[in-house]
Amino acid sequence: MVKYVKSAPQPLIDWYEAGTIHKGCDFLERLITHAEMERAWPQLSKHSKRNNHAERLFSEIVFIEQESREPVVFLRSEEKEKFLKISEQARKLAAAIAKGPLNKLVFEYFSADTQ
Repeated sequence: MVKYVKSAPQPLIDWYEAGTIHKGCDFLERLITHAEMERAWPQLSKHSKRNNHAERLFSEIVFIEQESREPVVFLRSEEKEKFLKISEQARKLAAAIAKGPLNKLVFEYFSADTQ
């Protein structure tokens, strides 16, 4: 038997019990059973402007989770620009090292006394 938090919205409990939700079922279970949600639901309901606020919130959570799994696709021009910026930064770093105090061979950082 599943123990629901007291403040969980009844429509979400009904959806869960009906077993008709497949995508996001694990999210739905967490939303209505985890103790941390006991205080969250009353706060969320304060901001609701529609009767189906909880259902819409759940749908948004599932949508966001699904979208976050999609790989980010960049245009070739965006990729090229990104690599050109990295290349320029690498050139600046190499120039700074060549003219600065770090332009030494590794053994120059250790004194002869440490051997």
